[in-house]
Amino acid sequence: MKDEYDFSNSERGKFFRPNATLKRRESFKTNDLVWIGCDDRTVEGWIILASGNSVSLMLGFEAILDGHVGMMPVLLEDGVYRSIVTGQAIALAHRTKADAEDTAT
Repeated sequence: MKDEYDFSNSERGKFFRPNATLKRRESFKTNDLVWIGCDDRTVEGWIILASGNSVSLMLGFEAILDGHVGMMPVLLEDGVYRSIVTGQAIALAHRTKADAEDTAT
């Protein structure tokens, strides 16, 4: 093995970054209220169904977005949620209970 791999010039801890912080992505759960952004349009929505790791979601809304009527399955790909059907990028953000009450009045 020594003939195949020469580790004599290797540096210990070369990739160790003591000051690095892990950027956590937002996680979503079933029944969370969300803002859904698609095609320069933002609508209120909710999570109908969410996988345990928030990678795949079923979104519910009262609108037509990118040809989806009322619901849209999305999948997290390279940090961006995309429609499973069309591939359109979807922006998601949590909506607070206060936001929901403000829009109801």
